[in-house]
Amino acid sequence: MRRRKKKPEPFFRKFDGWWYVQIGKDQIKLTTGKDNEDAAWREYYRIMAQRGPATPAAPLRNPTVTAICNLFLDFSEKAHAPRTYEWYREFLSDFVEFSGKLLVTEAVRLAACGDLGHVHHCLDTGLAGRLGEDGDSV
Repeated sequence: MRRRKKKPEPFFRKFDGWWYVQIGKDQIKLTTGKDNEDAAWREYYRIMAQRGPATPAAPLRNPTVTAICNLFLDFSEKAHAPRTYEWYREFLSDFVEFSGKLLVTEAVRLAACGDLGHVHHCLDTGLAGRLGEDGDSV
């Protein structure tokens, strides 16, 4: 069974009597009063219309493992605590050292064949530094 993606929806908080919507990490107050659900939905639609449609990311052509890891690290730096970001960066460094130059399609093919034993081994160690496009630490 396929899971549906969650969409932000208004919800009521008893403790302060407000309707909210959570978009990303932001909780936005919509209106007060348990009986004002219709007003909360109207405000929700107004806010969503202001934000405009979501723009999908441009597809990557022949991405390397390094490129994908760097995209994840860019996301992690914004979305996670600094300590968590550092953990991910160190965790991925050795992985990229061994497999960074591979195109993602090659990495997937090798993984499907069970031919990435060195990758499993290298995930137990880490290197400091940003990951370079050539697979080296920068």
